[in-house]
Amino acid sequence: TVALLKAASSSLGMGPAHAMQVAERLYTSGFLSYPRTESSAYPPNFNFKEIIVGQVSNPIWGEYASAIMQGPIKPKGGIDAGDHPPITPVRGASEEMLGGDSWRLYEFVCRSFLGSLSKDAISKSTKITLKAGQETFTVNGSSVVHPGFTSIMPWKAVQPKILPRVNKNDLVPVKEISMDTGKTGPPDYLTESELIGLMEENGIGTD
Repeated sequence: TVALLKAASSSLGMGPAHAMQVAERLYTSGFLSYPRTESSAYPPNFNFKEIIVGQVSNPIWGEYASAIMQGPIKPKGGIDAGDHPPITPVRGASEEMLGGDSWRLYEFVCRSFLGSLSKDAISKSTKITLKAGQETFTVNGSSVVHPGFTSIMPWKAVQPKILPRVNKNDLVPVKEISMDTGKTGPPDYLTESELIGLMEENGIGTD
């Protein structure tokens, strides 16, 4: 529940109270499972295929759901909080059927569910260390080797940053040197999503 509310606040622009109302309305209408749970691990007897079948006809991610059906379904990790199973879709729906915030929240849950059954995303990190006089500088790059679950959850994807190809002990000309001065500033205000996370971490309030 907390993960859902944080995502709704940071990515969907929906306040926690409103997001919970929408999730509960989707639950009572039979589109989502019970939305008040902190478990992220599926029980051993969880019927994945029954839920995936309901997503195969979806025009956006139906093909992706069909591909998952073809292979072994073995989600990894997660925490069993001892309350209810993770939030999942219960039956298929379309944007025309739900509309507005209901559709946006439903889509997020569907993509997250399919992502939890997908292969790992693999990325490659590159680090270049440069020395100029007595100073050392580093720059980090990244590239995607296999998108894995980020194919269905693009907001989790690694943003590629391709660095130039260099070899050890290469000489790199310095084109420009600049020195900037400044002062440290106070940290930014907490976002609503960060506040929800801290409240959960410190046991403040209820979902």
